[in-house]
Amino acid sequence: MKTVRTFLIVALVLVTLVSCSSAKPDSTVEQLFTAIQKFDFEAISYTIAPSARVAAGVSISDFQNQSNELPAEFFDYLKKNASKMTFKLTDSQTTDDKAIVTVSTKYVDAGPIIKASIGEFFAKAMGLAFSSTEMTEEQSTQMFMSIMNEQIDTLDEEFAERTIQIELEKVDKTWYVSALSDDLLDVIASGFLSAAADISNFSAEGEGEAADPNATPAPTPTPDPKRVLFEINNFIISDLWNDGFIVVDSFLKTGKGPTGASVDIEFTKSQLALAMTKKAEYDIYISGLDSSFNNIKDVWEKLSPEIDSLYQQIQSGALTLDTGIFVQYRDAFSKLIYDL
Repeated sequence: MKTVRTFLIVALVLVTLVSCSSAKPDSTVEQLFTAIQKFDFEAISYTIAPSARVAAGVSISDFQNQSNELPAEFFDYLKKNASKMTFKLTDSQTTDDKAIVTVSTKYVDAGPIIKASIGEFFAKAMGLAFSSTEMTEEQSTQMFMSIMNEQIDTLDEEFAERTIQIELEKVDKTWYVSALSDDLLDVIASGFLSAAADISNFSAEGEGEAADPNATPAPTPTPDPKRVLFEINNFIISDLWNDGFIVVDSFLKTGKGPTGASVDIEFTKSQLALAMTKKAEYDIYISGLDSSFNNIKDVWEKLSPEIDSLYQQIQSGALTLDTGIFVQYRDAFSKLIYDL
């Protein structure tokens, strides 16, 4: 997941180095954020100090190799998000040739979409691996983008607010941004960097040293509630919604799946029935959580009966499905999980 960060940095390094003529630090910051809104890396580069461009650089060959990991469609999505970003300069402090400008930003937070997409992608990839099905790199990319586009259509667009302090320096009577902070890069990337870091940290929590086969077996540790709740959320989005309810709903309306492809609706129903057996286990687990998870338990008490209701309608042969309330509760549950 270093590709996006590499892309953002290298795109600045590879453009023509042209000097801007900002007489005040505020003007440079205005130029920077206006360029971010346009996802214009050449314009962004004009605001960065020449020394920082060099320090931030990575080789062209590395960029060319790594930039192929994510499709152009993904960056088009980031560009669309950038156009919705708003900003306001709230403070400016200047001392000799140094300055700090404080900026309040509001931007599209794609973190929930990215986390849900990556979670479902790995779940499906693992399933294919167990069935000895190998995907090409192109097929993997297509599958990820298909999943992400479904999540974009499914999850409500969310905005985040962040206050950033921009450090500037004066070089030859011109004010430049000293460097691009991680916070600023994350705003440019619609929260992708922080989402990727959360996923990386979450995965790392489960890693440890290999067990000694001769050691006395230790008691089975209690699963981390966060890990189980993420598993439950992925189950709802992937097994129940993407592979179940939305498929049946689309079939009842059009005779096709949600992507317009043919589907075996009886097979879909049988897979949904298997998924519902797991859902019963999750009901028991969530009811046993302590009071620190009361918000999650409250939403689950609304979501769980709605899941049962939709499933019963499908089993009874209903001719239409109203998934609106399910989606409302599902999105509320997902937000609480992503905020853990």
